[in-house]
Amino acid sequence: MTVVATIYLLWLAYTIATSPLTGGPSRSKSAIASSAGGGFLLGATNPKAYLAFMSLMASYAMVPKHPPIDAGMKWLLCVIVMIVVDLIWLWLGAVLGMARLTPAAERTMNVTMGATIILTAGLAFL
Repeated sequence: MTVVATIYLLWLAYTIATSPLTGGPSRSKSAIASSAGGGFLLGATNPKAYLAFMSLMASYAMVPKHPPIDAGMKWLLCVIVMIVVDLIWLWLGAVLGMARLTPAAERTMNVTMGATIILTAGLAFL
């Protein structure tokens, strides 16, 4: 699974780094992609988040002698993390959406994000 996940992340990094610039003619904005419904759909179908949360659930018991309480606490923790992370991403997306970047700055940001994904994927092999 590590190899498969790494291949996916490398593809994702390439796609991000080489994505068309916002001002370019090949970029078309999808109505669903920039809507609350699109954000909900992304959150509901995000396999990376599900895997991370399953790993958390299986890693250890917070309340070993009371499985229902343990599950409830983990669920609450996951919900809090999801809300905080989603709000941060929403804010960051709004800020970046308002930014009027030059094509060079936008390309630099895309390449930097792609390189960051490659770097973190490489950490799996250390």
